[in-house]
Amino acid sequence: MMEQGGVREMERLAHRRAKRAALLKEEVERLIQGLIALGARRVYQFGSLTRQPPDLFTDVDLLAVMESEEPFVQRLPRIYMALKPKV
Repeated sequence: MMEQGGVREMERLAHRRAKRAALLKEEVERLIQGLIALGARRVYQFGSLTRQPPDLFTDVDLLAVMESEEPFVQRLPRIYMALKPKV
C-alpha cells in the first residue's frame, strides 16, 4: 500500500505535468503566430510533442520557412529575442 506522502507526491507530479502540457499548447500557438508575424511563409512542428503526450521534459520544436538575406546565425538570435520563448 502506498504511503500518504507517496500519494501526495504523485498528485503533485500529475498537476505539474498538466500545467506543463497547458503551457506547451499555449506556447506553440503563440510562437506560430509570432513567426507568421515575422514573415514565416510556413511553420512546421516536429519532435516529441507531435508524437507523444507531453511530459516535464518536452520542448517545442518548430521549423519556419522565411525569406531572408540575413545569415542564419544572425537571424536566429533576432527571432528568439522577438518571440521570447517560454519553453
